[in-house]
Amino acid sequence: MKTYDWENTIDPEDKETLWVPQQRDPRQYPLGLYSIMVSALASAGSFLWFESPRELLMWLKLGETKLHDVPHEDLPNIVGPVDNALAHLDNSSQTLSQELLGPIQEGFQGHFDIDWCGNFGELASGETPFALEVRKRFWEHYSDHRLTDLEVQRHVPPDRFDDFVALLSEYGV
Repeated sequence: MKTYDWENTIDPEDKETLWVPQQRDPRQYPLGLYSIMVSALASAGSFLWFESPRELLMWLKLGETKLHDVPHEDLPNIVGPVDNALAHLDNSSQTLSQELLGPIQEGFQGHFDIDWCGNFGELASGETPFALEVRKRFWEHYSDHRLTDLEVQRHVPPDRFDDFVALLSEYGV
């Protein structure tokens, strides 16, 4: 499992490195983020996967801002809340609390939206509205008949994770 030191590995000219979190397998990098690029013409979203909350926060500060070409004058609105979250992060935590994530989401407004932050297991079996919607799309994609509400809400079993990961890699794109 490769954890990036985003501060030392991001070259704004190297767009390939900027797509690394999107190409990761969530079974190896279980902390996820679903973000939607904000544009006047359209919106597209993608899942990004990280090893830890610290890695995710560093990505938001250094990678996401470069990927979306956030103007220099808007950076304090993003960097300040991310630095605050880094300072208050519980190193034993496997995810980010809404208390830490909320100000970061506000800072990124107008550039991209963070629709979800959590872990892979939550998507496969959680009961949040976002997890239920993702699983609904998964079951509908792989079904040859109209599904009931209960069928689309069922958990994704481990033997279907390959298909689930494949759907997540294309979700929102």
